[in-house]
Amino acid sequence: MLEAPKLFGSVPRTEVLLAVGLLGDTYPSELARGLGFAIPSVQRILRDLEVEGVLVSRERGRTRLYSLNPRFYGASALKDFLRKYVQQTDVDAKLQRIRSRPRRAGKEL
Repeated sequence: MLEAPKLFGSVPRTEVLLAVGLLGDTYPSELARGLGFAIPSVQRILRDLEVEGVLVSRERGRTRLYSLNPRFYGASALKDFLRKYVQQTDVDAKLQRIRSRPRRAGKEL
């Protein structure tokens, strides 16, 4: 597998966009942990992509979730491209390191 090239401006920006396309709803600390980038860098990249209209965000509790903007011109083509392109990179392997803790027994959903 290859490191994602500077397809979308820089390697971190490309990897963050690929990860958002792969994960769907995600948040900055999850991306930073999985991709190995600093949280402020990931937050800046996500904010820039949101300003450009590629991503949208919403708050769930105190967490800001980011996803691809379904109203962005060519959103479905971009989503398809990202899913195909991620197979040529190591982003998927990096994201496998993200461990979601299991829910405590008896905790409500």
